Amino acid sequence: MKNLLFLVLFIASTLSVFAEDTIDSITTTDGMVYKSVTIMSTDPAGIHIVHEGGAASIPFSKLPVDIQKKYNYDPEKARAFIKAEAAKAQAVKAAEAAKAKQKAAEDHLKSLQFIVIGSVLQKPSDGLLVDCVRFTPGVVYDPKEIFGQVFIKNYEKYNKAVVGDEINVTVYEDGTYSYKDESGTAQTVHAYNTKLPEPAPAQSPPATQSPSPSSK
Repeated sequence: MKNLLFLVLFIASTLSVFAEDTIDSITTTDGMVYKSVTIMSTDPAGIHIVHEGGAASIPFSKLPVDIQKKYNYDPEKARAFIKAEAAKAQAVKAAEAAKAKQKAAEDHLKSLQFIVIGSVLQKPSDGLLVDCVRFTPGVVYDPKEIFGQVFIKNYEKYNKAVVGDEINVTVYEDGTYSYKDESGTAQTVHAYNTKLPEPAPAQSPPATQSPSPSSK
């Protein structure tokens, strides 16, 4: 009970001191004037106030000396605090940028995805020739999406697949595939890959050679 009473008295005394922390006006060293000021909080770098025109944060370096002394302004501590806060802000900014980059990558990945549903027509050594319907994820089925024959690379269950099997797999566009049908006629169809194709490596610009020194 005594502890509770002490806590209540401590909070009350803190609030009363805080409530009395008002100033008619503050004029900063760069000429800004704030009227009817209530100091809401402080940190090693400055004070945070409400005033008749709104709210503001004022660094101690721009405050009158009497206010600096009242709140024990220490330039070294202020610089350390500002540096630490800047580092925190930079870390938050970097984390947000990384999150945005990851989301953009995921959205781009989703934009490349398709769902292929169909039956296996042929099983060449490098994939499956499938008679299929292609669906775009998140889009209502449209009969116009019927694609006919396509080639599927890197099908996970390739070893167990046989002609006539029904497959349902998420794929990415991967160029075209050429083959010969049963009559020996060359055919070219859309190719899809169950793995996201890796982008081609960026080519370095050709090295420039310095001109040979002319012989004298």
